[in-house]
Amino acid sequence: MPFFINLLIDEIDKTCRKNGQRKITANDIDKAFSEVIGNRKHFSDWKKRLQDYMPKEDFAFVNEILIRAAHKEEISIQEIYNLALEHDKKECYMEFIANLKQDGYITEQDEKYVFISPFLKEFWKKDNPVITYK
Repeated sequence: MPFFINLLIDEIDKTCRKNGQRKITANDIDKAFSEVIGNRKHFSDWKKRLQDYMPKEDFAFVNEILIRAAHKEEISIQEIYNLALEHDKKECYMEFIANLKQDGYITEQDEKYVFISPFLKEFWKKDNPVITYK
C-alpha cells in the first residue's frame, strides 16, 4: 500500500477507535487528510532530497515549478518555459521535468503538469503558503 495512503488509514483508524466509531464518514477522511498533511516530517524529505542533490539555482527553478503547480493545481509547459527563461534554464528545462516525472513528483495530464500525489501537492502549498508571480 502506498505510504501516504497508509498514513491516512492509520489516522482514520486512530480517530475512529478513540471515538468508538464503527463507520467512517467523509468528514473523518477529510480530518485525517488534514492531520497527515499537517505533519511536515512525512513530506519534508521530498523537498530536502531536491535541495540536497541539486545546486541552489536548479533547486530554485524546480521548487518554483512545484509551488506554482501546487497552488494553481497544474502548470503548463509554456509557464515552465517562461520560468526556464527567467532562471536561465532554457537549454535544459525538459531534463528537470523528466526527472520530476521519473521521481514521482509530477505527471503530464492534458498537456499540463500536475502533482501525482494530492498529499505532496498539499504539502507544497502549506510549505509555501504565499505565491508571488514575477
